[in-house]
Amino acid sequence: MQQKPKLLYIVTQGGPWGGAQKYVFDLAYALKDTFDVTIAVGEPRGQNDLQKKAKDFGINVRQLTHLVRPFSPLHDLLTIFELNRLYGELKPNIVHLNSSKASILGSLAGQMSNVKCQMSIIYTVHGWVFDEPLSWVKKNFYRLAEKITAKQKDKIIVLSKLDQDTATNLLSIEQEKIPLIPHGLPPLTLIEKQTARSIIKKNYKFSISDNALWVGTIANFYPTKGLDILISAISECKKDIPNMQFLIFGDGPERQNLESGIWNLELNDRIHLVGFVPEAAQFLSAFDLFVLPSRKEGFPYAILEARVAGLPIIAAAVGGVTSLLENYPTATLVPPNDVQALSQALRNFHTTAPLPSSRLPTPTYEDMVAKTRHLYQTLLKA
Repeated sequence: MQQKPKLLYIVTQGGPWGGAQKYVFDLAYALKDTFDVTIAVGEPRGQNDLQKKAKDFGINVRQLTHLVRPFSPLHDLLTIFELNRLYGELKPNIVHLNSSKASILGSLAGQMSNVKCQMSIIYTVHGWVFDEPLSWVKKNFYRLAEKITAKQKDKIIVLSKLDQDTATNLLSIEQEKIPLIPHGLPPLTLIEKQTARSIIKKNYKFSISDNALWVGTIANFYPTKGLDILISAISECKKDIPNMQFLIFGDGPERQNLESGIWNLELNDRIHLVGFVPEAAQFLSAFDLFVLPSRKEGFPYAILEARVAGLPIIAAAVGGVTSLLENYPTATLVPPNDVQALSQALRNFHTTAPLPSSRLPTPTYEDMVAKTRHLYQTLLKA
């Protein structure tokens, strides 16, 4: 019996569940019959979201002791040696890196590995890290690190044309090295509108009128998601939008700061932090409007799901969001970090409240898997 090629996914964080985690799981699950798949996960340690789901579906998982999201010279150096040992132990044919930290450290580990000549290194850009709200020093450090380590990668998958242009123009990466393979969605099952609202109110004990305009978002609580911008925008226009109620599905390290902001601006009766909800997209039908105020994005699943649900959308024009909403009839794009523009967009929606759009075609899960599989097979043949 012919041995399966070995495929190693590396991702900086296993939780909270977000776009990178979903992407890694979707590919690992789809390809586990063709490849001998292992997922190596950094923080948080233990049974995080990705680890648990992967194990439930029989996918091998390895815990990385030192790979952490913040910059940490000691942990970063130890991660390079840890990944080098892992490469030597597993001898993967393909290493697929996800997130900027895994990209840089995984490439450096590959450069010093004694199995380098037997494996291909791929990196998926889930938005360039230097587009995040960082200091000038950190932005330039990450830009230089991505540019240098790009030489060690065989292919760099981008999710949007904007990120592809950044790779070419800013990082001087040759075009043939940067395939564009957007995220794809499996079929999305939506709960009926009134049922979804009843479940939300009952489970989370929110007192929200059905006559209110329900505005929602799904996002992990990180600074890049711009939820503080949304809270400030709501405060700016709350007198003009008296019947709007805001529900934020998600969780993360910024929760305490967001709660403080909501309390200080006296928005407790308007903004409801739902928390992490598994398969939260099924509740999109409860919303009248979807908002994504991110400072940085790759090709967000949340926008794909809101499109499939046919919701009017207000979103910051970052990353792949612009291309996703280019021909969407009820989309409003606003500049990132712009409280005034977002608050005005909310006022405009309150005044006009457009009807839901018809559900438009969206990139499919099958297409994403097929293109990625083809890329792997091309590298294996080479």
